[in-house]
Amino acid sequence: MPSLPPRPPKLGNPRGAPRASPARARAWAVPAGRGGVSPGGPAPSAASHWLRGGAAFPRARRGGMAGERAVGLVRELQRAAGGHLPPFRAEELRQALEEMRALYERNQADVSEAKSGRTDLIFLIRFRHCCLLRNQRCIVAYLYDRLLRIRALRWEYGSILPNAIQFHMSAEEVEWFNRYKKSLATYMRSVGGEEGLDLTQDIKPPKSLYIEVRCLRDYGEFEIEDGTTVLLKKNSQHFLPRWKCEQLIRQGVLEHILS
Repeated sequence: MPSLPPRPPKLGNPRGAPRASPARARAWAVPAGRGGVSPGGPAPSAASHWLRGGAAFPRARRGGMAGERAVGLVRELQRAAGGHLPPFRAEELRQALEEMRALYERNQADVSEAKSGRTDLIFLIRFRHCCLLRNQRCIVAYLYDRLLRIRALRWEYGSILPNAIQFHMSAEEVEWFNRYKKSLATYMRSVGGEEGLDLTQDIKPPKSLYIEVRCLRDYGEFEIEDGTTVLLKKNSQHFLPRWKCEQLIRQGVLEHILS
């Protein structure tokens, strides 16, 4: 019968071999020097360098981990519940875009080195690419969610937004709001006959056609559908058609008196 192959040697410290001293063991366990290179040993890979928090981990230009600014924009919108529109963070958005540009430039340089044989950089290239995609998703979600809130404000306040809300909008958002309200007005004029149909009225089914309102500030003369003119002065109360009052209620001119 053929003889069995010899057993492989046992791993570990062979009998009689000198054991490493405690000082040398600590030197191997704790990276020393800049870049985490252990004394007396080879340079660590890019993956181990990143796991130890070395310079290979992508960081923002002014400190902090990559992606913090973009995630902070989304978190701010999440905290602003109830359709509230927080101020537009132009500086934070610019810093997030600069961070993406820096990550892209680093990747471009490392890709050239990886093609020449530096396979240890592939991990960092993929990681930076994931950071770029995450920042892109956060920025797009931030801008898109703000547009949804601005669109809802058109239905709530009408074609003229309060100054406090316009102050929180960027110039591009104001331009988008103006285009949206023009498109909505064009569509409402095209339906409902000659006078058109105001889709912003009676969003909720009304319980009565007339409501009692109180004037919160001086507004002036207000004409209703039968030609009657009503003088809206501060603290005055009136019994008016609901569909004529809803716009002024949204603008803060009138207040619905609930019985």
